[in-house]
Amino acid sequence: MATIGAVATILIEAAGHVNKLVARFFPNLDLPRTDDQGNAYLHVLHQYRQCLINKEFRPKESLTRRTPTIVSLDVPSATELHKVGIGFTVSKTTSIMDISFEHETLSLPEMYLDDSTKSRFLNIIAFEQVHEDATHDFMSYIFFMFRLIQGPNDVSLLQLHGIIDTSLDRDEVARLFNFLIRRYHTTWLSPEHHVVGCKVRSRYKKMSNEWRQDLFQKYLRSPWAVISVVAAILLFILTTIQTVFTVLSFFYRN
Repeated sequence: MATIGAVATILIEAAGHVNKLVARFFPNLDLPRTDDQGNAYLHVLHQYRQCLINKEFRPKESLTRRTPTIVSLDVPSATELHKVGIGFTVSKTTSIMDISFEHETLSLPEMYLDDSTKSRFLNIIAFEQVHEDATHDFMSYIFFMFRLIQGPNDVSLLQLHGIIDTSLDRDEVARLFNFLIRRYHTTWLSPEHHVVGCKVRSRYKKMSNEWRQDLFQKYLRSPWAVISVVAAILLFILTTIQTVFTVLSFFYRN
């Protein structure tokens, strides 16, 4: 019968093999060799997920299992944020926790998506759900991105700013995040992501009001400006009606 010491030795050796295997298949990733407690990884997903999170961007209280914030985060899509003047930039690292909002600019980590992304993401989410000590940081990141990516135009905007790099179609990217959220029916957010989301939402509302006020000041301040706008709308409606009747009369004559 194997002693406890022998079993421990076998586990340590196995962990070392896992680390080497992951490093071989992901040569471009800065893979951590040990977890937050200094132990070697016993599972490929554990090490790969930790690489995406990067423990340097997690506060000390995050090293133990946390209860995620369950919310309905009403953050507008990327295009809606862009319309009111909120900008986007790439974070300094690729950590999914390296998300911040300062000076009306939302910083997001660069993300590469390809044909294997869906299966990888599903495996990482499953790992978070079954692992006793895992936090829900990755699922939180997926939900945050889901709020930003509501359609192909949002994908294009994030591509333009270097946040998304993908070989997939824009529609495929949008469907991917929609699928992940619908599959797990989750609105989990880590405390870190929730704070950023609240800042973005608050600033968006304020800038939206400022945009409306600016529009009113420029175009609807005087009675003559209001009359001009109303007249232009009526003229457009009448022109449209006239065009429709012209087309219909042409078909009826023939």
